[in-house]
Amino acid sequence: MGEHRAAEPRPRAVVPLRFVVGLVLLGLLSWFGGRYFLGLQQAGRCSAGTVTMSVAAAPDIAPALGQIAAAMSPSERALGDQCFTTRVSAIDPAQVAAAQAAKSSDGRPDVWVPDSTLWLTRAAEGGATGVPEHGVSIASSPVAIGVAEPVARTLGWPAAPVGWGTLLSARTATSPVRVAITDPARSAVGMSGLLALSGAIAPKDQQGATFAAALRTLGGNRSAVLSDLFSKLPQSTDPTALAAAVVAFPASEQSIISFDIPHPPVNVVPIYPVPAGPALDYPFTVLDGVTDLVRQAADRLLAAVQGQQARGVLWTSGFRTPSGGTGAAFPPVDGVRSDPVEPIALPEPERARSLLGLWTTVNLPSRLLAVLDVSGSMAEPVPGTGKTRFDVTLQTAQQGLALFSDDSELGLWAFSTGLDGALPYRQLVPIGPLATQRAAILAAESAATVKANGGTGLYATTLAAYQAVLDGWDKTRANSVLIITDGQNDDPSGPTLDQALTALKKLVDPRRPVRVIFLGVGPDVSLAELDKIAAATHGLAVLATDPAKLSEVFLQALAARPCQPPNC
Repeated sequence: MGEHRAAEPRPRAVVPLRFVVGLVLLGLLSWFGGRYFLGLQQAGRCSAGTVTMSVAAAPDIAPALGQIAAAMSPSERALGDQCFTTRVSAIDPAQVAAAQAAKSSDGRPDVWVPDSTLWLTRAAEGGATGVPEHGVSIASSPVAIGVAEPVARTLGWPAAPVGWGTLLSARTATSPVRVAITDPARSAVGMSGLLALSGAIAPKDQQGATFAAALRTLGGNRSAVLSDLFSKLPQSTDPTALAAAVVAFPASEQSIISFDIPHPPVNVVPIYPVPAGPALDYPFTVLDGVTDLVRQAADRLLAAVQGQQARGVLWTSGFRTPSGGTGAAFPPVDGVRSDPVEPIALPEPERARSLLGLWTTVNLPSRLLAVLDVSGSMAEPVPGTGKTRFDVTLQTAQQGLALFSDDSELGLWAFSTGLDGALPYRQLVPIGPLATQRAAILAAESAATVKANGGTGLYATTLAAYQAVLDGWDKTRANSVLIITDGQNDDPSGPTLDQALTALKKLVDPRRPVRVIFLGVGPDVSLAELDKIAAATHGLAVLATDPAKLSEVFLQALAARPCQPPNC
């Protein structure tokens, strides 16, 4: 046999040391050069400085916005030779709206993301300038009724439908179910819940005693912010705990998800009311007056928020897309719908104002002097009704009286010209507790008559009524004068408009606010004159051109008294 020879090793290639060193040096030069030129590029981007864009966001969405802003790349933050950073602050939308209405420049944000377009409308109605009517919706969340799960199951959920009617009439073993709401005057969620409740009530009953009783029930457990109501939920499933705690209130779907994820002692389930109230739509709003650079920065941030990566952040936080859709990152929480929920839009502003007027009348402790016009023109017929202007006014006043709770104080005057000697006004019932003089006011309203050929002593009456309310000003109540009139001042013995305004401005005391609210009836009213007088007291003048619709406008007038002591 032949020998097997071991394979000889292949000779190893010899690489010159200087070649290896050259490669290493080339690599190092390339790396340092890349970093150097990258640094030059970044320095060039920000060579003219960095600006900070301030964003005031609703507290529920502020953390997600902050996360999205922090994740923006250097190229996304670069605007030519300048860069921007974003400071996101969680601020209650009601607080921002009030600051804009007061035209305060202190802390004015560049971008405002409230939880609802409602706040853009509220700010404008309050006199704000520089706040656009609409923003770009970046997310949505339907407003449901959050119900403690044991209570919801007792009422038949999820097999049986549960709505406002069921909750308001339900009882635990020992007492009625405690239903609450966030104050609609400072909460978009509360306003949505109120609109949903009104939608479940027949139109003919929406100004009746039953609806007023429902509003009082909710008002008795109202809170300024939603987190306060979540803190009042039961801490155990013990029947005693369920009976003593708040167990149901309007809440955004997102807030329910955030509450349930940490597994609290008692879960909350969302009940989607039918009809539903408006959804939260989170409008991304660039306020007027920002610089061009900040506007560009806002456009970059908006683009980032609308991107797919940011969408995952919003889904994870429990927010839906602006059209109501969800994705894989949307948290699976018991009772929360995973299918698209098309957002319900806000109603016309008049509808919201009218409902808020009803809410404040029922729940705001009041000290009100109602002054009725009995001049000759109030005998004019209202076409198509078979009633006079005065008949319609009395009917509206009597309906309105039923809305005030017994802890309010009301008085009643009538006015024309020469009604009490030389005075154009007469006191029918002095301001006093409604608990003891409701019947007296109703009787005085029924007995009141129009003075034939009587004029309209509007200015002198307004001054006297304002003085009367101011003299007995009560810090625990909303103090106001409500004057219902169908004409313009024509009292030759009284003050002129300028004289009346001068005298009124001397009476106004910021420490003792009294608001004058005018309700004009018919086409003969000078709304411009009433506006001037009302504005001097931070009040309001509204007009019912068609007297047949006076009751609708009446509630809007009452909505001008949302100032709740001691914050007046």
